[in-house]
Amino acid sequence: MKQADIQKAFDELSAKYLQALRDLDNALDQLDNFQPVGIDPEQELRSAASVMARSEFNKEDMSEEEIYEKLSQNSGPRNKIGFWAMPLPKDSSSPTMKYTGKRR
Repeated sequence: MKQADIQKAFDELSAKYLQALRDLDNALDQLDNFQPVGIDPEQELRSAASVMARSEFNKEDMSEEEIYEKLSQNSGPRNKIGFWAMPLPKDSSSPTMKYTGKRR
């Protein structure tokens, strides 16, 4: 290869590198200016109540307002943790079973 070809390839790569840096800088500016939309919990509950009221699983034929009231009552600290984080009740009345090997 000639030195001129090598210089031309180097200049092209350098230009691509500088363009990539400019693009990254623009993307970073856009991320810095991004303002996330706040989620209103009450609006989310109203939306959920509306969907549930129209659902075919609404066998009690509850209104949207009735469903919203039930959903808003259940917003205690227990639901914020999640049901999976709560300890299971202990049933001390059931005997523990011991498994032994086969008798010979």
